Amino acid sequence: MSSANRTTLKFSLELLRRVPRSRKATATDLKRQLDAIGIVRTQRAVRMQLDTLAELGEVVGDGGRPIGYRRVAKARGFAASQMTEQESVLLMLAQKLLASLLPPSLVQALDGYFEQARRELDPFGDDTLAKQWLSKVHVSSELPMLIPPPIGEGVMATVSHALYQNLPLTIDYRHGDGTQSRNKGKPLGLVQQGARMYLVCAVSGKALPYPFALHRMSKVTAAKTPFERPAGFDLKRFDDEGGISFATGRIVKVTFRIRRKAGMHVTESPLSADQVVVDEGGSFLFTATHPESLRLDRWLGSFGDDLEVVEKVVVGDAAGVCHERA
Repeated sequence: MSSANRTTLKFSLELLRRVPRSRKATATDLKRQLDAIGIVRTQRAVRMQLDTLAELGEVVGDGGRPIGYRRVAKARGFAASQMTEQESVLLMLAQKLLASLLPPSLVQALDGYFEQARRELDPFGDDTLAKQWLSKVHVSSELPMLIPPPIGEGVMATVSHALYQNLPLTIDYRHGDGTQSRNKGKPLGLVQQGARMYLVCAVSGKALPYPFALHRMSKVTAAKTPFERPAGFDLKRFDDEGGISFATGRIVKVTFRIRRKAGMHVTESPLSADQVVVDEGGSFLFTATHPESLRLDRWLGSFGDDLEVVEKVVVGDAAGVCHERA
């Protein structure tokens, strides 16, 4: 097969894979999804290919303006390989858990796979074990579930695009004390903490990375020339050291006593790798090192009268954390 024929075949298969069965998509919608995976065609070329697929009985248009296309229910001639039930369930769970953390371009590119996963589960009805599984799993939080603050229009799309493409940002920002600032930053990572999302940036004029809350961004503009991402930055380490949690920049050794029933789970899920536990019968005495932060204080305070802080001693510095509050 010639290179041109392979290119055309790939275009046709990727286009068909993204035409939904249970709803309709326009040529503009489908072009956007193809652009996201690097298959760039004019809208006219996409529309002509859809018309060809319609002639082959694979898709049908609704005759509207613009035309909405959907897959023909029984058409299987050019269908992508079927997913197993396990693969379909995994994709549906990934869509639930990761949609807010994926760049919109990737969500659009994956839309065809999510649609195929739904399609693979739907024909069997609601009684299949695989489909039931989607209602049997849930991610919970130890803290009260707050309502996510609204993020300004276009902010998430611009931020995720810049983060994905390594493009510098200009951020108009409202701080917690109400003051406004304009910042030039290089986006390094996106962190979801409870109901809030933070963009960690290397900021001009600041020696350490700084976490910006997305809901406090009033305007975000991306540059066109990418920057070179710093090789030594570790987003997980930044968060572990308290970079998103109003850290003081210090490491503390905290000793606390907690009633046995309230503290049993801390023996199973340690606060730190060096945690030491003394079983006192009706209570436990814990000693652990941890970055000093508002998050740590809130966790200790959440046990009320069941927990007593015996001692908190500074033992070092978390050198890679910005100490200012966002």
